Amino acid sequence: MKNLLDPDSRTDVIIPVLGIMPLLMVANSFETAAAIGIVNLLTMVIAVTVISATRNLLPVEIRLPAMLLVITSVVSLVYILMQFWFYAISQKLGIYIPLIAMNCLVLAWVEEYALRHGVIKSLLHTLQAGLGILTILIVIGVIREYAGLSLLKQPAGAFLVFGFLVALYNLAVNQQRQSG
Repeated sequence: MKNLLDPDSRTDVIIPVLGIMPLLMVANSFETAAAIGIVNLLTMVIAVTVISATRNLLPVEIRLPAMLLVITSVVSLVYILMQFWFYAISQKLGIYIPLIAMNCLVLAWVEEYALRHGVIKSLLHTLQAGLGILTILIVIGVIREYAGLSLLKQPAGAFLVFGFLVALYNLAVNQQRQSG
């Protein structure tokens, strides 16, 4: 496992950072952040498992359409089940659940891991990444929910909180470089 504070592994963070942006918009409380994070985690895990298990059956020419079909089907299924069992929270998340289907994070993750590794390795790596994203979303959601500043409760507040967390990350990286 790579150390996220290692400057050489920081390029691995670019796609997740870009992919987390649409999820930030709805992460304005613990409840919505946890819900969108869990939906994203389920989508990634199921899609990676299906694509990884069938990767040798897919001709190169149809891999992208196949990945899109699997991801869209998984998101649709999760969305329908969420509306059935958790209607109120599905209404709070609104359009952001279907947007996960086109999220660059999910697409990149499926392409990077599911097409190149076996089911178990892909599944474990996806669980690790998905739980990390879920944790980040919950931290941002809790900060936005309990912050006294009304600016943080607005959509731009998600990006401000995220920027602050990235700045803390960079501070930790710089301190590690100086001490080591």
